[in-house]
Amino acid sequence: MKDIFVLHDDLVDFGSAVQSISNQLYKERKHINLLSFDLGTKIGSYIVTLHRANRTLVEAGWAHTTPLLLRAMLESTVNYLTVLNNAQPEYMAFRFFTHDYFRVLVDPEAQSSIKEKARSDIDYCLSLVNASNEHREAEEHIATILREGTIRTFWFSPDKNTVKDCILGVADPAVREALLFVYKILSLSIHGTHMGMVMFKDNPNDFDINPNSNPQRGAGALLISIKLLIEFLVSRCEVERLGLESDYTRLFERGQSLYEAYRSTMAT
Repeated sequence: MKDIFVLHDDLVDFGSAVQSISNQLYKERKHINLLSFDLGTKIGSYIVTLHRANRTLVEAGWAHTTPLLLRAMLESTVNYLTVLNNAQPEYMAFRFFTHDYFRVLVDPEAQSSIKEKARSDIDYCLSLVNASNEHREAEEHIATILREGTIRTFWFSPDKNTVKDCILGVADPAVREALLFVYKILSLSIHGTHMGMVMFKDNPNDFDINPNSNPQRGAGALLISIKLLIEFLVSRCEVERLGLESDYTRLFERGQSLYEAYRSTMAT
């Protein structure tokens, strides 16, 4: 468990460094892809925060509750990769950021002042899409939703219909396979199945509602958190060209070694 805690803390430090370096480079070169840059920054801060919270839960004796946070980490990572793996990343980032605003805009019960604010936020996001072809796509997306008066459940629909569809669209086979594995086991927990509710308990027959130490399964929860954070950070570093290859390669190798050693246990 000690090695896992050390790697966990090193990843928090690395995630903070990525945020800092990325922000500095943005100020210096005035990054042209503002929305995709913003996506990485916002998702990055969210994922690192959830990662830290997972450790707190495990140490406090609540390892079996971590699937809620781990699933949020998984879907945030998948959202980011879905944007990056698209031929029109700025347009996709626009769809990601505006989806909730459109929900308000087409809601017949929403107050007019709230609708006006939502439309203003949509227009602001549109102004950040610089590529002319992607800007036109975003304008058409707005027109289509206003014409139909409805919004789909997921921001990535109708191109893809489920989170699993997005994972299957990830270009790197190793990343795709790892995300599918994590998605499978987290789905059991998040949907409250019998196996899912006890998956992160060392003693599945312990139904005490008080905090309980689960060092074995707690380690597994942290390793999943580490795996998801690493996949996000590696993708972000490569896309934004942050010059941190040697740093994230070492972290990736350490995480992969621990993750693979534990994976067979997590699958049972």
